[in-house]
Amino acid sequence: MARLESEITKAKEGRKRLLKLFAQGVDLSEDEVRQSLQELKEKEAELTKQWQELKRSLQSRKPTRYRPNLLREAVEYYLQKGKAELTFDDKQELIRHVVREIRVYEDRIDIYTF
Repeated sequence: MARLESEITKAKEGRKRLLKLFAQGVDLSEDEVRQSLQELKEKEAELTKQWQELKRSLQSRKPTRYRPNLLREAVEYYLQKGKAELTFDDKQELIRHVVREIRVYEDRIDIYTF
């Protein structure tokens, strides 16, 4: 999110600098300025859209609290639903509730649960 905010700020500042240069009489045609302003505005809009989507995604995630029986509940849910009934999103959510961290090394993979 910080990277997107930084890019949005750069696009806004770019538009301001471009308008200042045009106002100061730098050798830029009106069409060049319009096209550059439009490109910067579109870039800003796209970055803002990405930022909002990321924010919604982060807000929709429920914070996972540690509970000793969390793994048991996950297994029961998996067995109750049946392998064929689980969607990709179900599986992904199930893993997010059980797995805290995954570390990948050259010779092994360590999976840490809650």
